[in-house]
Amino acid sequence: MAQKIELLRGETTISLPVYDCPEYDCGILYNGHHTLAAARELGLVVSFYFVEHPEGLTGDNLLDQVHGGDDYYDIDNGIDFF
Repeated sequence: MAQKIELLRGETTISLPVYDCPEYDCGILYNGHHTLAAARELGLVVSFYFVEHPEGLTGDNLLDQVHGGDDYYDIDNGIDFF
């Protein structure tokens, strides 16, 4: 985490990609959880932009493929999404 903080020091904003999952009206942060945590610790403005999964996965197929073992949750309030 310390390395991520050092990489972001001096920035004011950061934008992270999320897989678009319109079937559930959400985006899936698939890479960047530590960067997000570091940005929040530094008080940076964080935004997200939608990208398509490289294999075109959507809905339940996308959720199953990118699941890292943790529950899916709303990153703004920590409440489980599913």
